[in-house]
Amino acid sequence: MARNERIEIIKEIEKLRDSKVFTYLTSDRPNASSQMQKDILPIFVNQLGNNQYKNIDLFIFTHGGDIITAFGLSRLFREYSNNIGTLIPDCCHSAGTLFALGSKEIIMTKGATLSPIDPSISRPLNPAVQLNPQTPPQIIPLSVESVAGYLSLVTKEWHADKNALLSILAQKVHPLSLGDVYRTRQQIEMLATELLKQHRNDNKKIKKIVNTLSKKLGSHDYLIYPTEAYNLLGSQINKTSKVENLIWDLYTDYIKEMELGIPYDPSILLAQQPSMPRFSNATQILAIIESTNKIDKAIRKVKISEMQVQTQMGIMNQIIEETVYAGWQ
Repeated sequence: MARNERIEIIKEIEKLRDSKVFTYLTSDRPNASSQMQKDILPIFVNQLGNNQYKNIDLFIFTHGGDIITAFGLSRLFREYSNNIGTLIPDCCHSAGTLFALGSKEIIMTKGATLSPIDPSISRPLNPAVQLNPQTPPQIIPLSVESVAGYLSLVTKEWHADKNALLSILAQKVHPLSLGDVYRTRQQIEMLATELLKQHRNDNKKIKKIVNTLSKKLGSHDYLIYPTEAYNLLGSQINKTSKVENLIWDLYTDYIKEMELGIPYDPSILLAQQPSMPRFSNATQILAIIESTNKIDKAIRKVKISEMQVQTQMGIMNQIIEETVYAGWQ
């Protein structure tokens, strides 16, 4: 399906919803994935223009990213409309779920999922692991809830000397990173509360929603399907919408264009070349922001080559990737 056909679906959703629809998708391709990042905010400002809208709907597919970006995007939309909706065809996880909390109305297909909003932090002082002795150590994300889970295990299950085990934790994880964990947990709760208060005034329910999504679900990978989302969020989940099939049709086209879910493997591309030395080019669509007026794509163009090199173990093939372009078009 070309953009022209996609525009017709978007227009049909707009007609049924009496809204202005924007789409935002981040790639979930293994080895070519992307996340919500702050560079989308000026893109949306450009697409929103100088208009005010009765209703705005964001069609979104993402596995997460920067929580401040999600919060900022929700607040940005509020500058253009008091009525924000979120249309979810499949995954709207982590930072994506945080954005959805700021929407007065959420429409999910039957297979769509939200997730917990407990974040992980990536800082230079995080612990590092070395999985391969031939490669440098890799800094690992530090899960806020993993740290909290360790402390609960120590105090509630083991009934151990908390001070001694906290000392052990501080030897493995830099104290400043532990401080960041505490600050990040407070921040996500504050952001979620602020977004919910934009369109809800049931403070006890808001507290329950935030507590559930930030602490109680046990795993960041926990999937929240529409029925559970309705039980948690209530009428914020629209269960009677007439646009579910259109949302899915639009999503299936993006799957094809962005090759969602398909691993990026340079060796497969090189295998199509007949002789050595072999060369190929690849274009990865990392994100798309689209409306009936404009389309912006985050693109990475890669030059791939395979050379035969002499090593201590003999002649071996080595794949070299060179990024020749990365940015929005």
